[in-house]
Amino acid sequence: GIINAINSCPKLSIVFLKCHDEQREIAAKFTEKSSVEFDNCTGCIDGMLIRTSKPNSHVLVSAKLGCKKFFCGRKKRFGLNLQAICDHRRRFLAIDISHPDS
Repeated sequence: GIINAINSCPKLSIVFLKCHDEQREIAAKFTEKSSVEFDNCTGCIDGMLIRTSKPNSHVLVSAKLGCKKFFCGRKKRFGLNLQAICDHRRRFLAIDISHPDS
């Protein structure tokens, strides 16, 4: 369905740049946008907690994780930690939710 259509669209692909020329181009654009002239910056990183309900035992068994892995003590909520990197045009270059208790 929809997920497969999104995943098969090259324009929506989320892949951190491996080509040094593309990284240099993004770094130059960040330098242009920066009032303090950041150089060699190829992405902006941030994170957030994506709130979820408490996982049921079936989910925990299939994920091979304990319930505490999905609990954020600072926010006193269950969720997934999301970390993402964007380029100078605010396009996602990388997204990760593989570390639930970080």
